[in-house]
Amino acid sequence: SPFALLSDSSWDPAKFPSMEKQAPKNVNLGKHPEEFGLYDYLPYPNGYTYVPVIYASKYERNRLDENLASPTLATPDQFHKLFHMTGLKVFVNYGDQEILKDQDKLLCDKLRQAAGWGSNQVTVKITANPHDLPCVGGLAALQNVSFGPANKPGHSSVCKAWHEVLSWLAEDKGK
Repeated sequence: SPFALLSDSSWDPAKFPSMEKQAPKNVNLGKHPEEFGLYDYLPYPNGYTYVPVIYASKYERNRLDENLASPTLATPDQFHKLFHMTGLKVFVNYGDQEILKDQDKLLCDKLRQAAGWGSNQVTVKITANPHDLPCVGGLAALQNVSFGPANKPGHSSVCKAWHEVLSWLAEDKGK
């Protein structure tokens, strides 16, 4: 799940409703434990506002053309050139219950449009989970641990995501 937009306006719920809607403050697991996993665990609004500051300087965050820090700001022409001059292929995975969902969808729509709708250069996998930080360490665990959910990707959203990534890479091997 990419942090695709690091501008200071990236946490504006008027532009990105999933920021507010999927915030962890909306669930009280003490009263509703059945709602575990239905909301993101990235802290919004208080904690999230630090993320862009960590990844990008104030100058980068406030430039409307700073697409290196915020790829969502790239123009369709920039993405088009990237795909058609380099043959780049992109795999994006994000959760349908995370605060970054709207930002990630915007990026994916731009990527698909630039590559050509239906192109195999952009693969998007949307999983039924919040922001999947465990995926960061998931590959190492899947490669080095041979028990539990790793043997059956259908039992874990993290394993499902990595299964999709590794399958995508295997299909594209040597191309």
